[in-house]
Amino acid sequence: MRCLAVGFLWCLCAAAPVSAQSDPLRVSSVRLSGDLGPFQEEDLRALLRTQPNREFLGVPGVTPGLWIYQLGAAGTFGGALSRAFLRSGEPPADLDLELVEADRTRLELLYRQDGYRSALVASSVDTLSAERVDVRFNITLGLPSLISSVRYEGLADLDAEARRRLPRNTGLRLTGTRNADTLFFVARGQRLSEPDLLEERRRLLAFLRDEGFARITRDSIRAVAFAVDSLRYDIAFRVGTGPRYSFGDVRFDVDGPEVQPPRVDSLRAGDSQLVARFEGEGTLDTRLLARSLQFQPGAPYRRSDLLATKRRLERTGVFSFTEIAPASGGGVVSTDTIPRLAHRIGLRTRRRHSLRFEGFVLQRTALLTPESSNLGGDEVGFGVGAAYRNANLFGGAEAFGVRLNGSVAGEIGAFPTSQAEVSTTLTYPYLVFPLGGVERALRPFDARTRLSLGFLTARQDDLRLLIRGRATAGLRITVQHTPSLASLLDLVDFRLSDPDTLSGFSDQFLDLLDDPVARAFVLEDYTRPQINNALRYTLRATTADLFRRDRGYAREVAVEVGGNVSYLLDRFVFSPDTLEGTLPGLPIFGGSSRLEYRPYVRAVTDLREYRPIGRLTTVAAKAIVGVAHPTGDAPVVPFDRRFYVGGANSVRGWRLRELGPGNVSPGEAAFVQGGDVKLELGLELRTILLRQLFAADWSLALFSDAGNVWLGPRNPSDEGRFRFDSFAEELAVGAGVGLRIAYEFLIVRFDLAWQVRSPVPGTDLFPKGNRPLFHFGIGQAF
Repeated sequence: MRCLAVGFLWCLCAAAPVSAQSDPLRVSSVRLSGDLGPFQEEDLRALLRTQPNREFLGVPGVTPGLWIYQLGAAGTFGGALSRAFLRSGEPPADLDLELVEADRTRLELLYRQDGYRSALVASSVDTLSAERVDVRFNITLGLPSLISSVRYEGLADLDAEARRRLPRNTGLRLTGTRNADTLFFVARGQRLSEPDLLEERRRLLAFLRDEGFARITRDSIRAVAFAVDSLRYDIAFRVGTGPRYSFGDVRFDVDGPEVQPPRVDSLRAGDSQLVARFEGEGTLDTRLLARSLQFQPGAPYRRSDLLATKRRLERTGVFSFTEIAPASGGGVVSTDTIPRLAHRIGLRTRRRHSLRFEGFVLQRTALLTPESSNLGGDEVGFGVGAAYRNANLFGGAEAFGVRLNGSVAGEIGAFPTSQAEVSTTLTYPYLVFPLGGVERALRPFDARTRLSLGFLTARQDDLRLLIRGRATAGLRITVQHTPSLASLLDLVDFRLSDPDTLSGFSDQFLDLLDDPVARAFVLEDYTRPQINNALRYTLRATTADLFRRDRGYAREVAVEVGGNVSYLLDRFVFSPDTLEGTLPGLPIFGGSSRLEYRPYVRAVTDLREYRPIGRLTTVAAKAIVGVAHPTGDAPVVPFDRRFYVGGANSVRGWRLRELGPGNVSPGEAAFVQGGDVKLELGLELRTILLRQLFAADWSLALFSDAGNVWLGPRNPSDEGRFRFDSFAEELAVGAGVGLRIAYEFLIVRFDLAWQVRSPVPGTDLFPKGNRPLFHFGIGQAF
C-alpha cells in the first residue's frame, strides 16, 4: 500500500512545474544538535519558524503539499481551481536568514529562562546542492542556576491553618519553614526557571483569592532573586494582599430574546438579598439562579466559589453569556467586622424553542445477503428525522426534547428493512428529590437528572421479523465530580418488547440453525414478549476530546444488575408460591401473552488511550472486557445484554456481529447467539498527510483489531464456551488501512480490513486472501 501511495505521489511530482535554477535556496531539513537538556526535540521544533516542506511518510523528497501548491501556482487548471490548490498546498520552504537568526535567539532565550543562564545556541547553514540547504542549531547548555531558598513576605494576616496549607500543591521543591511571620523554605536543587516562578505566582494568587483577598492582582505579587553565588539564588515573593472580604448582596441582570415586559424579583438569603431583574425573559425562575449560587452572602470571599457559580450557570444550557463582576461603585459595604463585596451577575438567555430536521446515511450488515452481491453482504440505509427542543420548559432550565426518525435499509433498489422511532427526554440541571441533599453535601462539579421515554417499531422482511412495539423508560442520575470524572447511576432502565414473525420465518431464518437449543432461544428472543429492567452504575473518566480523539484517555467501568424488579414481582406479588419466570401479559400483547424476563449481572471495562507522537501522528489503543452471567433459574442473559464483536467499530475484518461464539464458524445467523464473555483489543496509527485540503485534514490510518465473544458456563449450548486455557487461540485478528477526512465539525472514515487470523480451527492465515472488507463510518472507529 505504501509503495502504491509513493508511486502516485511521484507521478504528481512529475506533473508539477520544474523550478528554475534561480529560485531561492530551499530548506531541506532542520536539525537540532548538542545537549537538549530538559526539552524534547519535538517541543523545540514546534517553536521554530524555519521549517522544511513536510514529507509523506518520511520519504525523502516526497512533498505532496509543495507539489499541490506548485500546481496552483502554475495556473494550469483555471482561476478557481488554482486558488483552491494554493490554499490547500504548502508554499516552498525558502531559506530566510533573518528567520534563522530569530529562531536561534528564541531557542537561546528559552534555555536562559529555564535556568540555563549561560546557554548558547549557534546556527549554521550547510549547502547540500545548488537548490537545497540544511539548517542546524547546536545547543551548549552550561551549568544551570539553582534556587537556594524561597520566602513569602507580607502574609502576616494569614492564620496558622492557612500557613500550613500555603506550601501545598506548589511546583517548587521546598522542605521546611523557619519563621512564623516570614514563611521561609529551603529549596532542593531546583533550577531558577522563570516559567516555574510565574506558575508559583499564579498559584499564590489563586490561593490568596480563596482566602478572602478579593482585590489582590498579579501586580500585587513580585518575585525578587538575590544572588548567593554565581549559580545559586534566594527567591523572595513579596505580596501586598489588601483587606479581606466576605460575599455581599447579589444582583442578577437577565436579558432574553422574548418580547416580555421588564420584571424584578428578589429572594432573601440570610441577612442579605438576591435581586433579579429580567428584560425580555418571561419564563426563567429566580429559584434557578439562587440554586446555581455556590456561595452564601456573608460567607468568606472565595474566588473558586465565583468560578463554580459561573460554571453551574453555563452548564444549565439556558444561557449563552455569563459574566460575574463586583457591583458598580465597588460593591463594598462596611460592617463592624469585615467588609462585604457585592456582585453583579449578567446573563443572556438562549431561545427556548428550536426545531431541527436532519437526514442521515448508514452502513450495516445484511446478514442474509450473499457476499457476491454488489454491496459485499452489506446494506445501505437512509433516514430522515426531526427534533424539537425546549431549553427551559418549566423555568428551572429543564431541557425537554422530542425526536422522531424513520429509516429504510437494504441493497440499492430494494429496502426490506424499515424502522420508525420516537423518543422524549427531560433533563434537570440538578438532582431531583430526594437526592437534593446529596448534591448539597458533595458540591460536585455538575449534577443532573435525566428522564427518558421511547417507542420503536420495525419490520425486517429479509429475516421475516416484526417488532410491533418496543417501549423504553429510563431515569439517570449524573454527578460530575471533576471536569474529567463522572458517576452515572441508572436507577430505572426499563424495556418492554413485543416481537413477532412474518410468514416464511422458519424457512428464511430459523432453519439455518442446526442446534436445537439455539433454535429454542431464537424463538424466545424473536417471537415472545419480553420485559427487562436494570440497575446500573458507571464510573467514567475522560480527558480526550471525544470528537477528535487525538490525545488523552477515555476510561469506563460499568456494573449492572438486571431483571431484579421482574423477579421480585414474580416471587412476591403475582405468584408468591411459585417462581414462574414470566409475568402476566398486558392488553397490548393480546392479554394472554406472558412476559419473559431473565435476571442477570453484567460488568464491562472499556479503556481507550490516545497518545500523540509529534504534531501529526497519534497512536490510539483500546481494550474492552465484558462479562455477563444469568442469575436465578435463567439459563441465558437477555438478548440485548449479550456481547457481540465484529463490524465497523469493532474487529473490522468481520462484518457486524459476525464473530463467535468461540471457535464456531461465522455464519449468517451467528448474530443471534452473541456471548456472555467479551474481549476486544484495538491499535490504530493515525498520521495527517495533508492539512486543509478542501477545508479538511486528510489522514492515513493503519490499524489492527483482535477479539471474540464466548458463552458462559450456564449457557446450554455445547460449543463456544470460554476456557482460560484456550481463549487466546480463539481470538480473531484483523488488520487494514483507512482514510480519515476531518472537517471542523465532521470526520468521514473509510476502512479496508483484511482477516489475518480466524478463530475457526484448521484455517490458514489470511483466510479470505486479498479480499478486504470495506467499512464507511462517521467519526473515529474508537
